[in-house]
Amino acid sequence: MLLVLVIRRFPKYTENSMDDLHRLTQDNDDYIRRSAANALGSCYSRIPEEYRKQAWDDLHRLTQDKDVQIAANYSSGRVSIYRASQAKDDGSVRKN
Repeated sequence: MLLVLVIRRFPKYTENSMDDLHRLTQDNDDYIRRSAANALGSCYSRIPEEYRKQAWDDLHRLTQDKDVQIAANYSSGRVSIYRASQAKDDGSVRKN
């Protein structure tokens, strides 16, 4: 997905890309929402800290969407593994 490439390679465009990705997580087309869930899982480690809560919240919301639940759960798992690998201790993983 092009937004993932932009977030990874062109940090100055991250704000616009994240706004677009957030909007895509709410699209009427389930294929678009599924692609957005996959993109969040792929690029989460490159998302600046100030956008991570929104990305995590979007992913969590998508796990409740029966049309994209499998993709969202997979991406949520990827993000959880990343977050755990970055945590200083067990308590900080559980807090978030």
